[in-house]
Amino acid sequence: MGNQEITVPKRKTMGECIIEAKLEAIKRQLELLTPPLCGCCGLVGHESEECPTRNLWDD
Repeated sequence: MGNQEITVPKRKTMGECIIEAKLEAIKRQLELLTPPLCGCCGLVGHESEECPTRNLWDD
């Protein structure tokens, strides 16, 4: 079988766990603060069934 070492997955340190948790919390906050895209025109912040931006261009 030779001199192959069995590699054990590296355990995360406490610092790595804390950093990962903080990054996940920041990602969740950014998702909450980012307004959704409008399904009609693709612009940010006015998603609705009747897109006001689209209605402005139809006038």
